[in-house]
Amino acid sequence: MALSDIRWGVEKRLEFIEFRLFWEGGINRADIMGQFGVSVPQASKDLSLYEERAPGNLVYDKRLKRYLVAKNFKPVFFKPEADLYLNQLKSVSDRAAPAEDTWLAEVPDTDAMPVPHRRVSVEVLRTMVSAVRRGRSIEILYQSMNATRLEPTWRWITPHAFSNDGLRWHVRAYCHIDKKFKDFLLSRCLEVRGDGEAGAAPEVDRFWFDRFNVVLAKPCAEQEPTGRGGAGLRDERWLDFRFCAQSAFVLFSEATSSRRHCRVGRAARDAGRHHKPG
Repeated sequence: MALSDIRWGVEKRLEFIEFRLFWEGGINRADIMGQFGVSVPQASKDLSLYEERAPGNLVYDKRLKRYLVAKNFKPVFFKPEADLYLNQLKSVSDRAAPAEDTWLAEVPDTDAMPVPHRRVSVEVLRTMVSAVRRGRSIEILYQSMNATRLEPTWRWITPHAFSNDGLRWHVRAYCHIDKKFKDFLLSRCLEVRGDGEAGAAPEVDRFWFDRFNVVLAKPCAEQEPTGRGGAGLRDERWLDFRFCAQSAFVLFSEATSSRRHCRVGRAARDAGRHHKPG
């Protein structure tokens, strides 16, 4: 049986087996049954199939009644990545998901900086996604932090993309009032209504689609930061952007050892220029 012939559900269970072997050191039938709600015979069949497709990756311990990771383990069904584990760990720490909804068997003691939760209306988001997909404009009730607009105001926008700065979600849209493309915080979009023609085509938003190279360069000696004991951090790599991003939002889409090819959501090449959403 080729890997492509394995049904998606079965493949996910084989990936789960491998995840537990790699990160937890072992697995048994009860783990598979608890995670996927399958029967005892199905869990046994999954383990047998895994042994067939990844020979030498696990050994059965009769005393523990558990399959343990073999010394010469080589992953077949998933690529081990630190981010995959840490993201699940963070979701538990942030209480975004209970431990049983992750693939972690034993969650180590973890703490993280709490991030303020910004509520986004499901109906507002659903309507925006629809508008993006259909290329239409919508009217939103937006709470701006602009001193001239203290109260929420209705405005027409033509959304075409979404972005995240690590803390907050934005919708990238053409503002029919200011006649330009802007970022709007999703949590400040209180209500939505209407449906209309697009105010501008997404392709016109050059700050969103503009791409350019950012060179990673080591700082000069006088610029090198000082670490503990006064030693310069000479092995660190620093980004010398030589531009100001309006939203300080940079997405790296391609990387080499010395260069990064990135997309800037709202790049302002004139240094020193700053912008607040909406």
